[in-house]
Amino acid sequence: MQRVILILFLAFFPFAEISAASSIARFVFITESRLVQPGAISDEIKIQAQDAAGFEIKTEETIDLEFLSTSSSGEFLNSSGNPVSAVMAKNTANRTFYYRDSRAGIYNITVKATGRDSGKSWSASQPITISDSNDPSADSSGENPSPVMPLTSSVSGGEANFASDKKIQAYAGEDRTVVAGANMEFSGSAKGVNGEPLTNARFWWNFGNGETKEGKTINYSFLIPGRYTMGLHVSSGEYSASDYAAIEVIPNQFSVSRVLMGEAGFAVLKNEGSVAVDVGGWILEDAAGQSFIIPPRTVINSKSETAFANSITGILFKGPALLRMRYPNLSLAFSWEEKAKIEAGNELRAATDKTLALLPSPVISQKVENASGAGKNVKSEEFSARPPAPKNISETATVSKHTGFSPSIFLAAAVFLGLAAAAGFIFVRRRS
Repeated sequence: MQRVILILFLAFFPFAEISAASSIARFVFITESRLVQPGAISDEIKIQAQDAAGFEIKTEETIDLEFLSTSSSGEFLNSSGNPVSAVMAKNTANRTFYYRDSRAGIYNITVKATGRDSGKSWSASQPITISDSNDPSADSSGENPSPVMPLTSSVSGGEANFASDKKIQAYAGEDRTVVAGANMEFSGSAKGVNGEPLTNARFWWNFGNGETKEGKTINYSFLIPGRYTMGLHVSSGEYSASDYAAIEVIPNQFSVSRVLMGEAGFAVLKNEGSVAVDVGGWILEDAAGQSFIIPPRTVINSKSETAFANSITGILFKGPALLRMRYPNLSLAFSWEEKAKIEAGNELRAATDKTLALLPSPVISQKVENASGAGKNVKSEEFSARPPAPKNISETATVSKHTGFSPSIFLAAAVFLGLAAAAGFIFVRRRS
């Protein structure tokens, strides 16, 4: 039995060793430290995920990256000169970026990597020199160069621990669902190393669709339905932090369910979607060019309707029955037009017609004469126009009996008259 266990262990051991070696041990810079002119973009800078043996290894999960510089004016860019993506896709081993800084000095740049599923984190740092001279120690600004963070670190459990654990915090807001095309407000916040609110920090947003914006509070419209990971990146002095929020963009499912022109009229908007939507800032517009901006924080719940009175909005008094809805950025959300002319009494007439349709049909009594000539009320029935015709022969016979007239009597009388006429004709010819 012991031999069997030993054989199985020896057979399995190589695979166990490979599996252990397949996990990421560290991230390292694989390009040399750069010398960059102030305001210029550096040459390519690359970091790499490696295993414990120092070999390149592909990531087994999505990695979130955080780019830090000891310079407050440093920028991390992609090959197009735009802010670099802070996400490293699964099954990749390298991430390339570029650096730009307007202030001369020697700084330390750091990339922090965190596994989105495992939560494991790694860090890698490298000095970079911003100078007009080829001498790295020169500082064209005349200022003393910024101190470089020590590169020494202790590695424990796959995580790099630096001498300073001070951090700032960024908050991008809760995950949310928005309507495609609607202008949404996004507001970020940040706290300093001592938990104090940061008011003068740099707030930079990446919407996950190729577009970015800068500012603590910004407005933005997602145009195409889908799921996006929006990132907020905050930097203050030598510190920086990032936070992410999931954004689900759904198609616009608003419609106009009813419109009534005139001072006593209204427009009813219906949210046919599955989530409540804030329509604050949206614009209602009629054919006469009058418009009304919906107040902020006006929420229409899912599968619900909201009526806007014409006396409040100041629209839908003149012109054809036309209504447009525009987003806050003035792009058209949808439009509605009724081809037939809307009159003030339409709803009243519709209600009257509905009431009349519910009234019972008139009851008509069919009165027939019986054989004795006396009047008799036959079964009363409801008729929409006239009494229905008899459906079969038995019904015909019943009606004939009640009227006192029989078809056999009519036939006998006809035969008798025919014979009488024939006898008279023969008598006249014999006398002549």
